Amino acid sequence: MVQRLLANHSHDILPLNQTMTRRQQNDTVLSSSQEYLLDPLSFQILAIAFFSAIIVFGFIGNVCLLGTILKWKRLRNSCGLLLANIACSDLGISVIAAPLRIAELYFSGWPFGSALCRLLPPLQEVMVCVSVVTHSTIALERYRATVSPFKPRLSVGRTKIVILGMWLFCYVFGGLPLTIPLELFYFNGKAYCMPNWTKLFRRAYEMYLVLVFILAQLAIQSFAYVSIIRTLKSKSDIIAEASARPESVIQSGGSFVADSRVPCSAMAARVKRKQKLVKMLLFLVIAFQVCHLPRGIMMLYREFAAPSSIGPTFEYVDLMSLALYYLKHVINPFILFAMSADFRNGIVACCKGDEYPEKSNLTAPLRTTRNSALKPSEDDLDEQQEKTDLDDES
Repeated sequence: MVQRLLANHSHDILPLNQTMTRRQQNDTVLSSSQEYLLDPLSFQILAIAFFSAIIVFGFIGNVCLLGTILKWKRLRNSCGLLLANIACSDLGISVIAAPLRIAELYFSGWPFGSALCRLLPPLQEVMVCVSVVTHSTIALERYRATVSPFKPRLSVGRTKIVILGMWLFCYVFGGLPLTIPLELFYFNGKAYCMPNWTKLFRRAYEMYLVLVFILAQLAIQSFAYVSIIRTLKSKSDIIAEASARPESVIQSGGSFVADSRVPCSAMAARVKRKQKLVKMLLFLVIAFQVCHLPRGIMMLYREFAAPSSIGPTFEYVDLMSLALYYLKHVINPFILFAMSADFRNGIVACCKGDEYPEKSNLTAPLRTTRNSALKPSEDDLDEQQEKTDLDDES
């Protein structure tokens, strides 16, 4: 019975423990020195060191990011709150999932009992789901703000409701399907937390994860950012053409604005700031997908490939995809620190205990609230046009 469950074990649940189990089982038939580059003990040491680094850097980076957003009001806009939601889920992976992997390696099984068996692995799926869906939500929010700027904006209050809905959605469609079949089983004197399901159900669940939470999200994000880039390029071309004419008619978001008091340089600066924001968010998405996609590919390959093709080389590639899978929950704060002047200034000020700097670089991409948006430098703009520019920036 337990051997059948081990064979039907989901390849994305407790993957390191499963890998160690396979290695130990292979050692009874073949010499590990001939099959693997590392012996089990060396593998355990390296894996524990890797997950320890995930815990340390994931905790420090995501706590600093959350503290910065929560402390400085100018960063608590809709985009900032969504980034904070990603940081919450990534922090959960760093302080819950990564320590679980270390414990599984050390004990070569599940040492936490039946109740936590039904709680902790599904919680990891929920946090991963939240991170993926939030990236797609940011892409759609930027798509609406750029491609359809005159539609109602996602306010801070609505953003909080959307975030709550994300967690509920991810629990129902990401965590609950795994909670129901999970059980605690014993094999060779050691406990294993595994889903009690058939091969057909396991395949259906893995296909569901890949289609809904990887491919569908990739399609949404790709469509949104391609549309955003095309729209911003079109606006830049129109402004560049209009700036060469004394009398300019500027096309913006499907409408036309003819106002000689609005310098083309101010509009060009606003488009440039939006481009910087989109560039940073696009970089986050690309880094996320580069780390996320290989895991889904390896899941499907292991599930449908011939057993003879699953050898030591595949195991190491699988472990590399697992490392990327966890690495994606660490890198976001460092990307934001490198690419956003607002977040960089906020994190530095937060760590030093200083006040947020009143003035920031003109190219800071995330200054999106009405009070904190940058004003055009031209003094001849009237107040109404200035407010329009600020609203477009958000």
